[in-house]
Order: sequence, then C-alpha cells, then structure tokens
Amino acid sequence: MFGNPIVELWFFLCVAFSILLTNSFVVGLINSGIIILLFIINRRCIRNVFLRIRPFLFLIPVMSVFYIGFSFWFTNETLVSTLFVAGKAIVTLLLLIMVMSLYLERNSSRDILTAFRTLWRKMDRPWQGVEDFFLFLGLTLRFYPTFQREWEATQRAQQALGLHQNMSRFEQIKLLVRTLPGIVLYNYRKADEMAVVMKLRGFGQIVPRGVAFPVNFSFTDALLMVIIPGIIFGVRFLAAV
Repeated sequence: MFGNPIVELWFFLCVAFSILLTNSFVVGLINSGIIILLFIINRRCIRNVFLRIRPFLFLIPVMSVFYIGFSFWFTNETLVSTLFVAGKAIVTLLLLIMVMSLYLERNSSRDILTAFRTLWRKMDRPWQGVEDFFLFLGLTLRFYPTFQREWEATQRAQQALGLHQNMSRFEQIKLLVRTLPGIVLYNYRKADEMAVVMKLRGFGQIVPRGVAFPVNFSFTDALLMVIIPGIIFGVRFLAAV
C-alpha cells in the first residue's frame, strides 16, 4: 500500500485509533467500510488473518459472559443497556484485532525496524542507548521465530514418537514443562555465542551504526503522514456533524 513501512504503520494506527474512538453509528459504518476495503485490497491475506484472530474468537464469548455477569452483580444497569455496551465493546475489540492482524500479516517486523534505524542514522546522533535498544529489538525479532520453529519441530517429533498418545491434558502439560526449559536454554546459549562474536568483531565502536539495506524516508512520506490522519479524522468529524 505504502512504500515506507513507517507510513504504513502510521496508517494502520490511525485506523485503529479511529475505531477505538468510535462514538456514533455513522462513524462505525465508515470505519467498517474502511476495514472492508482494506480486506478487499488484501484478499490474499484473509485466510492468514483469520488464523491469527481465531483464538480471540473463542475468547470473546467468555469475556462477554464475565462482563455481563459482573455488570448485573455490581451495577444497576438494565439488561438492554448491558447488552448494548457489551456488544459495542466486542465489535470494537474485534475490529481492532482484525486491523492489527492484517498489518502484521502484510508487514515484517524487521522492515519497520530497518526503516526506524535508517531514520535514526540520518539524524547522526551518537547515543549508545538508542543503538543498544535497536540491537535488543533486532535480536528479539531474530530469535523469536527461531524459538517458534524449534518448538514446533519438537512438538512434531514428540507426536511422531507417539508421546502424546493416550496422555491426559495434565500429563501433556507436565511434558511441556519438562521440554520448554531445554529449548529456552538452547536459545540463550545461541544468543550468548552471538554476543561474543559481535564483541570480537568490534561491534559498537562506531555509533550510530550503518544500515545495510536502508529504507529512506522521503518528503512524500512525511506529507502522507500528515494527510492520512487528516482524511481519516476529517471524515469522522463530518460524519459526527
């Protein structure tokens, strides 16, 4: 949709804030129309987005039951008023989850990190703390997918060996507790080895660091970051009037 990941993140955040601040039926219809248009444009991502939000679809009814129960217990609201508030909160939460899931499906975390690092590099500020923060994010984004793949491989291996057959839920949890620390320690050792290699190669002696594949932030991108909220919240204002 947008050439710069920062602009795309800004667009989705503006849409999310617009959904969160919805206070009328007309504005809600406008936000719903924007979301439908986004999914039409990104129809190839619909299946993966549904897989991302599927756990929340099972969680929302449980949250609704608790909310309605506590409302009846602690407040004097009528049934209609409670159901209206609960329905509005559920729809708002579901739309927020859908929008941000679409963003996560469309964009890589490394791309947005590279874009921010490129912007920071152009500022040419020798602040070690910011560099360490970018390093922390980079290592986290690198090791989390690795940890996830290793965990999935371990689960498949256990299933192939028949370890999950005829096991109760409690026994599966016990097996999980025994397996998880080993995977965590293995990834911790990998991170420690990488830190040693980085020190041996002189990492951190030049601040700010260069960017191998920079994502430049142009004047057009800055203009879009002003236009996007102007359009979204301008339409909200006209709809409210």
